[in-house]
Amino acid sequence: MNEPQMTKEQEALLDEAVKYAQLAEQQARELWELGEAFAAKWEKRLRDAEVVQSPQPSD
Repeated sequence: MNEPQMTKEQEALLDEAVKYAQLAEQQARELWELGEAFAAKWEKRLRDAEVVQSPQPSD
């Protein structure tokens, strides 16, 4: 059986689609990393606030 051949225009469109998909994947990865850093920062702030609010033993 013969496989269907893509035209040059179809190949160019496919290459462009792959390029944009790779760019979107990279941007999603960067956004995920920013979200992780943001969450870690706020988790630390919450832990620090809990320590400040916890009752201190009196001497």
